Order: sequence, then structure tokens, then C-alpha cells
Amino acid sequence: MCDQPPTVTHVRYRPTMTNPDQLIADFERKAVEARQRAERIRDGLTAVRVTERTPDGRVAVMVNSSGNLVDLRLADGPQDKAGPELAQDIMRTVRRAQSRLADAVRGGLGEVAGPETLAELTRQYHDTYPAPAEEPKERRRRTLRIGSEEDLPSAQPRSRRARQQSGDDPEYGDRNLLR
Repeated sequence: MCDQPPTVTHVRYRPTMTNPDQLIADFERKAVEARQRAERIRDGLTAVRVTERTPDGRVAVMVNSSGNLVDLRLADGPQDKAGPELAQDIMRTVRRAQSRLADAVRGGLGEVAGPETLAELTRQYHDTYPAPAEEPKERRRRTLRIGSEEDLPSAQPRSRRARQQSGDDPEYGDRNLLR
């Protein structure tokens, strides 16, 4: 009963013959479709712009899909901020606009890019332009004062005699230069 070896059935692989002209035509068609899709993605990215404003509305910036600043608007009127503070506001606003690019690209490309391409673009934008750290609600302006407290406007100037007695005479009244 078990003396017979199992029967093995061999299946021969028979490649189907395809028309070489049809292969080339299919390849060319797919290449044209890929180029058209790439052009639609490029056009969609070119159209992406993000505008962001400072909380007080005095600074407005616009960045393109590459994260480059393409427009900067400052409100008319007296500027109550010094140059460095204004520059910080501008840069913070640019970073906030750049961090919103991933969402803008996702919304601008939609179905054009396909889910895999869109997911990869979104990941790259998040890596390149992360969300800025939260800013404190109220920033204290710090001032570095150089000099002694006597130099402050509220302090009364000491008389020369008081400076000489304390040994703090800037004119070296005792002519002792090696104190």
C-alpha cells in the first residue's frame, strides 16, 4: 500500500509572449503619466503660500513652499520696538509661518500627490520646519547696566571730598598710582 512513491506533478512555466511594441508603448504611456503628475505636484507646490501675523498685527510675513520669505509688511505708525526686538518679531513670525507649510501643502495638493507622496512631503516639511516653542505670554525686557549704582540717575553725585576719603577718587588725588 505505501510501497509506491508519491506522484509529483510538474508544472511547466510557460512565459506568455508579449508584443515588444506593446511593452514600449506601455512604458512610454506610464512615463508621460508620471511626468504629468510631477508637473501637477510642482504647480501645486508653487501655488502654496502661508501668511502669518504677530499677535499685535504690526508685522505680517508670507513664505512660499520652500520656506522663503516672499513678503514682509510692517504696519504704519510709530514703531514702539527697537530694531533688535522688531527683528526678533519678524523671525518668530517667519518660523510660525514655515511651521504651517506642511498643512498648507497637504491642503494644496490633496489628491494630486497620492497618499504616499503626500505623507513623505508632510514628514519632510515637519522635519525641516518644526513648530516653534511656545513663547511666554509676557516678556520682560531685561536691561544690562554697566557701571556702579552711583552712575544711576537717581543716585546723588558724591562730593570730591567723599570720594577722596573712601579711596575712590578717579583723579588719584593722593597720586598713588599703585593702590
